[in-house]
Amino acid sequence: MKRANIYLPVLMFGLFFIFISGCTTTPTESCVQEDFCPGKTVTACCTDTECSFEYNGVKYGDDQESKDKLADLLGCVQASAPTYKEDISDLVLRLDALSEIARSNSIKH
Repeated sequence: MKRANIYLPVLMFGLFFIFISGCTTTPTESCVQEDFCPGKTVTACCTDTECSFEYNGVKYGDDQESKDKLADLLGCVQASAPTYKEDISDLVLRLDALSEIARSNSIKH
């Protein structure tokens, strides 16, 4: 009987440790694609904490600098156009909207 009293707390602690360590989950990633220009598709992937964009096999962050660079690389707007800056801003807004859709889908899962 004395041996059971010694091993029971050790067994309970071990089961508790296994139960607690098994509760970690990996964040669910949700991805959404959109055609920004003919033949130019951007994919936005989000978890519940961060988002990224992928275009032409290259990943870009969700920060303003990365979105500006991606909007420029898409080539939907000619640099010589008088409305170039406004058009790039519109593309960045579309990227923001795409990431919000992906983020809301990752929260639902």
